[in-house]
Amino acid sequence: MTCSLSNELLHDIDKICYEHRVNRSEFVREALTTYLKYFHAQAHKINTSNEESLVV
Repeated sequence: MTCSLSNELLHDIDKICYEHRVNRSEFVREALTTYLKYFHAQAHKINTSNEESLVV
């Protein structure tokens, strides 16, 4: 899978990877995994909240 990132974002990612001595692809994979877990949890929280508001 590929995606296109802005040069500014790539520069920021490279800076972080250099400062922490980590591989860019490993960093991006971990960051996306963390983001997706957070997004899933937030969606579940919103869905649960909406379901609770429907209960009469």
